[in-house]
Amino acid sequence: MPPTIRDLLPVANTADEATSRVVGIDDDAADEVFDVLGSTTARKLYAAICEKPQPPADLVTNVETSSQNVHYHLNRLEKAGLITPVGTTYSEKGVEMTVYGSTDSPLVVTNADETQQSILQEALKRLFAGIGGLIILSLAVQRLSELIAPTHNPSPPPGMSTSHAFTPPPGLVVFAVGVPIIVVFVLWWAYRASR
Repeated sequence: MPPTIRDLLPVANTADEATSRVVGIDDDAADEVFDVLGSTTARKLYAAICEKPQPPADLVTNVETSSQNVHYHLNRLEKAGLITPVGTTYSEKGVEMTVYGSTDSPLVVTNADETQQSILQEALKRLFAGIGGLIILSLAVQRLSELIAPTHNPSPPPGMSTSHAFTPPPGLVVFAVGVPIIVVFVLWWAYRASR
């Protein structure tokens, strides 16, 4: 679909970076979350908003429901703490519209007690921070390797096909080695914290 004028207008972003939210199965918050997400339309709206923050007008089109239905479910999702206004955008007619985004990424419902919930939430924070740092490190290693030894496509030695000459990019190697290390570290930390 070609961009519209609204796509070219700025979006003011007012939300902080989303963090994970852990809800205990026995918490009052779980009742509200399950009640709100009991509707297929609400789940579709929530999924669409988690994928990409959007104004209600876009959600009407994307979820194929009425404007009134979208606003009803947006109000319920917002009261349950699942979505929040994250900015504003403008329609093609210049009307200011609220853009909704997810307040939690990811939302975890667990049957753990409060202590275990806090350990789980901290473990998720550490995991996401570690993966984020690893992505940055992998990109830096890849860029550095390209600066030191620019990539060129040499022909393989005689008798060897090009499929045998593949060397994985250094950034990918760093990422592939780093992910299991981070996962093991986070699991070890969570195990130690739960004792």
